[in-house]
Amino acid sequence: MCREVRSLRQGRDDTGCNCKPVKVDKLSVTKMRTHLLAIRLKAGLSEAAVEALSKAELVSTLKDVLKDCPMCISNDCACVALGVQCSAEVCHCLRRGLRDDAQSCNNPVGTSIFDTDKVRRTLTLTLTLTLTLTLTLTLTLTLTLTPPRCI
Repeated sequence: MCREVRSLRQGRDDTGCNCKPVKVDKLSVTKMRTHLLAIRLKAGLSEAAVEALSKAELVSTLKDVLKDCPMCISNDCACVALGVQCSAEVCHCLRRGLRDDAQSCNNPVGTSIFDTDKVRRTLTLTLTLTLTLTLTLTLTLTLTLTPPRCI
């Protein structure tokens, strides 16, 4: 019984995908060079050019290149493999929100992000329709129930 509960709890912790943007500022110079060498064709750099870059240039170049390297595009992503949207509440790819200066989630099924403005618009529309229907029904019932006047 205890093993089953532990397994269930662990399964609940493993929701969403683990695709994480690369935090360039936290990488060592060696790791930055390794990353850049792995994708140097996309950056348009030769191996010698990558080796000659200073730390500041490595950071800048790697950030620019990674902006064009989306996450969640292959079956390595749990959400893509299952055919579901990445959710901002549970997926690492959307934890920091959508930003123009970082790698982005490119899940072909889409993303699910809580939008306060959209909720407010939907609530306002629903309340407006409910109020309109209530007033219309009230007027209709009042007109129907009013006995005709004799002149």
